[in-house]
Amino acid sequence: MGAALSVVLLWLGTVTAVLDMSAVVLCGIVTMLLAAETGVRMSSCSVAVCTVLCAVLLHDKTVCVLYAAVGGFYPLLKPAAEKLGGIRTWLLKLVAIFISIGLYVLSLYIFVPAEAGKFLIPIAFTLGTACFVLYDVLLTRFFIIYFRRFRGMFGK
Repeated sequence: MGAALSVVLLWLGTVTAVLDMSAVVLCGIVTMLLAAETGVRMSSCSVAVCTVLCAVLLHDKTVCVLYAAVGGFYPLLKPAAEKLGGIRTWLLKLVAIFISIGLYVLSLYIFVPAEAGKFLIPIAFTLGTACFVLYDVLLTRFFIIYFRRFRGMFGK
């Protein structure tokens, strides 16, 4: 069910170019909720299914790459990274996001003409890192609110 909801949200993100990042963030929240309710194994299967379905069904492949690089795996990595504590947490998170942004830039380099791709690399790394920090804070706050207010409302 989480994969179907994520595919629909990502499809809505491809309808207009403005909603692509918002759809990836919403799918990250869905992934986090799935991991909290069903466990990491089930939610990672949902992420894999959603990534494959998006690659097959959606016409805009950049949303699929963004979901696979950031929105899908990061909510699964976040609780494990936060168990480390201190500076190691942010170091692991930043390494993960730099790898994700690197994969996204690589896909841009493949699908965007070479002249435009040269100028997009520093912009993508700068804005991607800033958006990632905001995304991390959003997931943390949402996770706290979910566990304090809504955890018992959804049955298994």
